[in-house]
Amino acid sequence: MKIKHSFRLLTLAAVLSSLLCNACASRTSVPATTTPTSLPTATATASLIYRKPSLTPRPTRTLRPSPTTKPTDTPTVTAIGLVGPSLTPEAGSEASITPEIVGEPVNTSSATFAVAGADTNTPTSIPAKPGMGRNNPYPVGQAVAAPNWNVQVVGMQRGQGAQAALEQANSTTMTPPTNFEYLLVKIKVKCTYADKEQHSISASDFKVTGDRLIAYSPLDVTVPDPPLDNVLQAGEEAQGWAAFMVGGNEHDLILAVDEIANDSPDRLRYIALEDGASIRIPANLAAIQATDVGTTPSQPAPRNAKVVTNEWEVSVLDVIKGKTAIDMVMANSYNLPPDDGMQYIVVKVYVRYRSTVDQPMGVDNYYFTTTDSTGTTYDFTSVISPSPALDVALFPGGEYAGYVVVQSSLNSSNLSLVFQSVDDTTGESLRYISLGN
Repeated sequence: MKIKHSFRLLTLAAVLSSLLCNACASRTSVPATTTPTSLPTATATASLIYRKPSLTPRPTRTLRPSPTTKPTDTPTVTAIGLVGPSLTPEAGSEASITPEIVGEPVNTSSATFAVAGADTNTPTSIPAKPGMGRNNPYPVGQAVAAPNWNVQVVGMQRGQGAQAALEQANSTTMTPPTNFEYLLVKIKVKCTYADKEQHSISASDFKVTGDRLIAYSPLDVTVPDPPLDNVLQAGEEAQGWAAFMVGGNEHDLILAVDEIANDSPDRLRYIALEDGASIRIPANLAAIQATDVGTTPSQPAPRNAKVVTNEWEVSVLDVIKGKTAIDMVMANSYNLPPDDGMQYIVVKVYVRYRSTVDQPMGVDNYYFTTTDSTGTTYDFTSVISPSPALDVALFPGGEYAGYVVVQSSLNSSNLSLVFQSVDDTTGESLRYISLGN
C-alpha cells in the first residue's frame, strides 16, 4: 500500500464546506498544448490504491539522492431500480476472483436512470477475470462477487436530477462548480466474510472514474435515504446511496469497489455505470522516456521547462509570492501564517501521470518542497492550498493543474521547486525546477 500522506485540520466535515466554496474560484489557464481538468478541491481525494490518512501532519522527509542519470433530516427517495431478493452468486461464478481525455464539458440531461439488469435475482456466470481492469468492467447492473462483498448497482441519478435529490435531502447543498455535476449511485451489498465478525461498508469503499482519468472519491454530503453506511455480518445485506462529483460531459463512467479494510493488491473490482463503458491506457505513454532535465539542485530545470520522470510529467505554470501569496493562503480560516522569518510561495503546477500500469496514483502538496542556494531544503507546509488545489488521483494519461503551497526563508535566493514521489525509495523521481524568472 502506498505511503499515507495528507492532513486535515480540525475535522474533515468542518473543512469540507470551506473547500467546496473555494472550488468555484477563478482558475489560471493552462498552456494551449494541454487542457487539464481542475477538479473541485473537495472531490480531488484519494485514489483507489493510494490512501488518505488521518489528521496527523506528515513528518519531515529526507530527500533521497537522484540517480546518476448528516446536518438535516433527509426525506425518503424512491429507489430507481430494485434488485431481486438475493445477491448470492450462482454456482460457477467466482466468489473471489484471482487476479483522451479532457474535453470541454457540456450540460447533460437531468434524466434519472434505471440500471439495466438490476432486477435480476443473482449474477450470471461471468467470463474469466472480468472486472479486474477499466478496459473490461463488469456489465451495468450485474451482481458482482468482489472480495468479501457481493456488490450490485441498483440505481443512479446524474446532473440536475442528482442535484435536486441532494437538495431535497439537504437544502444547503451547494451548486457544483462550472463543468462539474453530481452523481448519485445506489449500491446493494451483501457481506461474504468467512468469519462471524461485524464489518463496516460505506460510500468510502467505492470510487468512480471516467474518461477524464480521474479517480473520484465520494463526497461528504447528506445523501437521500438510505445512505450506504452499514455494519454487517456474513450473509446480511443492505443498500444505500453514495454521492460523487464528475465532469459535466464525462463518459465511460465506472464504479470501483475498493474496500478500505482490504489491503490485498487484487482487491479492486470495476463495474460499468454506462453501457459499453471501457477505458484503456493511452498507447502513446509507453513511448515517453524519462529525461535528466532538473535532476541536480545545481542545475534545476528552467521555470518554463517540463521535467519527466518514469511516472510523471511536471511543469510550473505560475509562481506567486509576497502579500498576494499570503492573502491566498490566509483566505482559508483554518490556515496559520508562516513562521517568523519564513514566507509562503503559491505555485501552480501541471502534472500528468504517465505510468503504463493500470492503477491510479494520488499527487498533492506533499510531493513538493523547496531548496535554495545554501542547499537548505525546507519542510512541507501544513496548510490547505488555495483552490484549485493540486490534490487529485489520476489514472495513466490523466492530467491536472492546481496550486501547491511551499515555503522558504525570507532572505533565500535561487529558489527551486523540489518534486519527488512520496513512495520513491531510489530518487528516480527527484527533480528540481527553478522558481526564478
